Amino acid sequence: MRRAPLCALLLFSAAYAGAQSSGVQVLEKFTKALSSAKALTASYTVQPIGGIATSYNLSLAKPNLAKIDTPSQLIVADGTNIVTYDKVKKTYYKKPETSQELTKLVSGSDLYIWASFFDGKAYARCTEVRDGGTKTRKGVTYNVVSFSLPSARPTTATFYLDQTDNLVRQAEFSVNSGTTIDLTVYQTKSVAVADKVDTTLYAFTPPDGSRELTAAEINAGKWYTNIGEALDAAKAANKNVFVFFEADW
Repeated sequence: MRRAPLCALLLFSAAYAGAQSSGVQVLEKFTKALSSAKALTASYTVQPIGGIATSYNLSLAKPNLAKIDTPSQLIVADGTNIVTYDKVKKTYYKKPETSQELTKLVSGSDLYIWASFFDGKAYARCTEVRDGGTKTRKGVTYNVVSFSLPSARPTTATFYLDQTDNLVRQAEFSVNSGTTIDLTVYQTKSVAVADKVDTTLYAFTPPDGSRELTAAEINAGKWYTNIGEALDAAKAANKNVFVFFEADW
């Protein structure tokens, strides 16, 4: 009779390990589907529960092309430069494209689900990977996987993968701030991968009436950690300097 709890514990541990293992396999299938594709297009919305949804239209192509279209911005990486266009102010600026900048561009919170397109190890640091089984929504059956992200606040992601192509169709991100849990829902309108790349999609043409920002204007709102660089930038832009001090104690 005393052995029964131990047996139950062993059975539970085996089931837990199995869920971990199968969850990793599901996530690996999604990673492979993106990292092996030459091109990706996606149209989707990101909506914090209780907030307003933001629409994204995304085009990515290997080795180094990207186009991200939102209601307020258009960002284009053409392999040489990354151009950011502000649709409201009708201004844009360029910065040299590097592999680090490109990876950073597609690893922001609203774009994180596509990070493994350029970085096959994007999810390598995720922990507590769980197999969520299958769920059917609106007649479509998904493979579900959840995992914890390496972030400052405890964050859990749940991906719903289409069984036909292993691509995300829906996703949820839950962030625990200590006092509240913030939930953000991702809903795709369309997602597709391709073997051919149309490079004409990644050429930026300044819209009529738009203006390119000068270096001084770009740096005017930048936070500096070197007071000398901050003073030089402020002088060039004819701006005041705000100095902020803080300490852990």
